Amino acid sequence: MERTLAALLLTLSPCFAFSESNWYGSLFGGANFLDFSSRDYQVDLRTGFAFSISAGYVFPSCLILEVEGSQRYNSIREARFSEEPLTIDGHVSSTALLGNCLYTCKFFKPYLLSLTPYFGFGLGFVNNQVKLKNEIFHKKATQNSFAAQVILGLFKKINPYWDVSLEYRFFDSRLNAKEHTLGIKTIFYKS
Repeated sequence: MERTLAALLLTLSPCFAFSESNWYGSLFGGANFLDFSSRDYQVDLRTGFAFSISAGYVFPSCLILEVEGSQRYNSIREARFSEEPLTIDGHVSSTALLGNCLYTCKFFKPYLLSLTPYFGFGLGFVNNQVKLKNEIFHKKATQNSFAAQVILGLFKKINPYWDVSLEYRFFDSRLNAKEHTLGIKTIFYKS
């Protein structure tokens, strides 16, 4: 873990050589769709939520580096451990710390009504929790693991200090689960 944190800090260290005007903070929130299954069981989950807070730097070359803390949550509707459905109360949640690298495609801007597309990926660590209970049993499991995400979005500049974007994220945390999140991100630049 120390090596990964050192690598993340070394990756972000060139940011400190530039002016502070390209620094930003952002908030993201949206609907989270969790696909959670294996050969032994299937879990039917309700649409959940995801939110994150991040801080980053926009380089003149359209490259963006940011650090993100995020939370995702989905409640469980039912589970199937054989052919019989089992009514279970519970939830699946994850808390993650990621380093994201994004690239803005400014050359598309005139063709999309001032909407600028961007794409990127994130790598980091996640703490997953699964809680299950019914009349017969109560179970809680926790797993720490590597996490990765892919990010696609379109942003609109509202003014020199504020952008709003529509963003899709695919999040994988090695929990037999793939998460799809669609949400709104608001970005505030340091003046």
